[in-house]
Amino acid sequence: MKIQFILLLIFFGATLASASIPLYEKEGESFTLNLYMDIYYTKSFNKVNDTINLIRFTGNSKFADEFRLNIISLLFHYNKDNIQAVFDLQFGDMPHLLANADQEFIKYIGKAYLAYTFDNQWGIQVGYLSDPIGIESSRPIDNMMTSVSIVGYYEPDNFIGAKLILPISNNFSSMIYFGNPFTLKNGKNKHLNYGVQFSYNLLQNL
Repeated sequence: MKIQFILLLIFFGATLASASIPLYEKEGESFTLNLYMDIYYTKSFNKVNDTINLIRFTGNSKFADEFRLNIISLLFHYNKDNIQAVFDLQFGDMPHLLANADQEFIKYIGKAYLAYTFDNQWGIQVGYLSDPIGIESSRPIDNMMTSVSIVGYYEPDNFIGAKLILPISNNFSSMIYFGNPFTLKNGKNKHLNYGVQFSYNLLQNL
């Protein structure tokens, strides 16, 4: 029975990994639901049964010798002309293990923001935003190089604030952001986070 459940979970995980469901669509307006799910298996080679006291470094979990739901994400995306609204609802071990005890309610929200794109392709996003720093993150779906969940403790993960996206050319763009770090790990603090990011795409597929 356990093997059947595992196979069923893997099947649904593969199905949901890149699923996009249009909920509403007409000219100039759309509302879609993007589903993402990934699972993981941790193996205890030294037969340690209780790993709850282990330090949660990258790729670590207090669960051992079992298949676990790492994260399932339900991302709602509304678009009308130049206006976008995004709300990401998430569940699983990854948001739970990273959640600060005082801020656990935020673990269910991956991101939630309003955005506006100008005619010159400049854009602004305001709300609960993903941190643009770094390549690999604690969310495999956001990673560029691997599908492994790694916790970037150097990153603020998420912040409440604004992000200005400034395309410079077809291959070159920039981003300016500021806000208050409000994360699963650290909760809300009294500091403001400022940053500038430049991105260059050498080739279309690189």
